[in-house]
Amino acid sequence: PQGLPPATLGLVARRFAGDVRRVLPTALSVALIGFMESIAIGKSLAAKHGQSLESTREMRAVGLANVAGSFFSGYPVAGSFSRSAVANATGARSPLAGFVTGSVVFLTLIVIPKFARKLPRFVLASVVIASVVNLVAIDEARRLWRVKKPDFALWVLAFLGTLFVGVLYGLAIAVAVSLILVVAESVRPQISVLWKLPGAPVYRSVRQGETSGQFVDGVLVTRVGASMYFANVAYIKDTLLDLAKRFDRAVERAQLNPMHHHLATTAP
Repeated sequence: PQGLPPATLGLVARRFAGDVRRVLPTALSVALIGFMESIAIGKSLAAKHGQSLESTREMRAVGLANVAGSFFSGYPVAGSFSRSAVANATGARSPLAGFVTGSVVFLTLIVIPKFARKLPRFVLASVVIASVVNLVAIDEARRLWRVKKPDFALWVLAFLGTLFVGVLYGLAIAVAVSLILVVAESVRPQISVLWKLPGAPVYRSVRQGETSGQFVDGVLVTRVGASMYFANVAYIKDTLLDLAKRFDRAVERAQLNPMHHHLATTAP
């Protein structure tokens, strides 16, 4: 359609009370998708250029844009994967790029709507696809596979979920599975036996580092890799008792002094 969308401030004021309950569930879904999409693309581009993202500032800008757009029949706005990828691929470095893009869209709506309508959709799709391909972090997926395979599985799950079942359900599935993994790791935290490094007042896990350490005579030092709460207390207690028994048997076989103290600490 040619021209700018009509102002709807009066319509919003008149129908707000009656329509708020009907549109609230959809509005919450749109807000969640917009938040995740904006933060995801923002952090991706910031990391690519060695910069940091101020999430609060970004969300304030998105919120103000949506409030202003709602009075002029505007669509809900957020950080767009496709348009951000195109802007990044064309060398955009400042908000001036967004101003230029908005000006071009404004002129398109006013001057050349009939010509733009005849532009084949696959032409626009090819521009978006060519730009978005560079944002697929294949190297990050390889790093996750080497470092921590559960995080790699979450990466694949989020990718496939958003690809086949949509952004909202794909992200919801990935977030739910990640929360389950976090709870599972906190319920069964890693517990390490520590020894003292020679020549330094530093204790390190016996499984870390190339330098061999030494145990303190008669003392077993352990570290719990998570905070203790009701769900993991039993597991931590059983694991510490089992480590103490195994330590006693090892000391007895080596004919050393028996254990008199068991020091347990939590990871900072």
